[in-house]
Amino acid sequence: MPDSDVIVFGAGPAASAAALQAARSGLSVIMLDQSGFPGTHLPESWSGRSAALLTWLGVTGLGSALHGSTRVELVDSCSGFGLRLTLYSLKGPTAPASVRLDRNAFDQLMLDAAVTAGAEYRPGVSVESVTGVAGETTVTCTSASGVSTLTGRFAIDGSGKSAVIAHTQGTWEGGQSLDPRQAVFSHFVLDGPHRLVDPKGMTLIALDGGYAFVIPVGEQRVSVGVVAGAERSAPYGRELERLFHESVAQDPALAQMLAGARQVLPFIPALNQEFLCSRTAGDWFAVAGDAAGFLDPFFSTGVDLALATGVHAAETAHRVLSATSAGAREEAAGAHRRFVESQQETARSGSYDGHWNVLAPLRPVLADPHLPALVPLLSLLSRPQECGRPQDAVRSLRNSFQHL
Repeated sequence: MPDSDVIVFGAGPAASAAALQAARSGLSVIMLDQSGFPGTHLPESWSGRSAALLTWLGVTGLGSALHGSTRVELVDSCSGFGLRLTLYSLKGPTAPASVRLDRNAFDQLMLDAAVTAGAEYRPGVSVESVTGVAGETTVTCTSASGVSTLTGRFAIDGSGKSAVIAHTQGTWEGGQSLDPRQAVFSHFVLDGPHRLVDPKGMTLIALDGGYAFVIPVGEQRVSVGVVAGAERSAPYGRELERLFHESVAQDPALAQMLAGARQVLPFIPALNQEFLCSRTAGDWFAVAGDAAGFLDPFFSTGVDLALATGVHAAETAHRVLSATSAGAREEAAGAHRRFVESQQETARSGSYDGHWNVLAPLRPVLADPHLPALVPLLSLLSRPQECGRPQDAVRSLRNSFQHL
């Protein structure tokens, strides 16, 4: 007897949507989550495109994860100039298009819905390998209790950029860098409030050849990252930790904030490269969300892509497990592969929402998923050589916005 009909890797939007739909269709489901909750995701821009799908899935309480407004403070210490913007949705926080999506709250809502539907959630479990044939999947995993093996009838990979199946099956295909920037970040616990930390927004700090961001991710916990242009980052090569420290040292307030902070994550380079899973379904598995392909997250509306492909992966599992012939199983798998490809193409084209097409020429400076839509970074990536006067910073910001 298998341990479960379906084994789902991950607990993000794609994995939870898949687990929820599979459980709703009567399949037994086990979710394996490497990290566990609470999460520490940064907030994201979200258009609300999938609100109807979430209603169909029976997910309630969505309003608690949406923010109808957010603040962004742009700071240029060199000029002594700062600009605070408040972006808000005229449609309100419970309707598309909301300005900000609290990913920690949203992911918890999705996970709770999956568990309520009957999925079994196992946090702190890492998938080491997965193999399968039609009707039989074997997963080797590790946890605090050691190494164990699980069996199922079907596997769904919603593990995000970990891309468990793509890596274990040799179907991971790397692509080109998204843009010429380099980014590195970490999380810190502060010893108290600081003027650079806005509990209801974020702070962007202009640096030579790039910018830094300060974004709260929990009580007294902040994500601090450095994003540097190609010219600035080239001399550092892979020494991104040194790039971080030397960039932070440019801004006295930022350096002072981190001097008394406790670092709680290693320095992590942000993935700035596309990849695709060359085979997103077979007679024993289906892949969804970022595990099926990591695209530019700012333009690809990653949450919408994750939800749509996660639900379809669950429907594929049901079709495959109900099939009575190899041909029927392959037909179901092929339909998922085509669906994922169509969703990825829609995401690339920006046709989810018409205004992304207008912004396409600005992709190299706007491709940051955690900034509210329509916040340009030209002012941060091209700071004037002589920035001793506030009017220079004003001019730089004005020039950025006129492109919109």
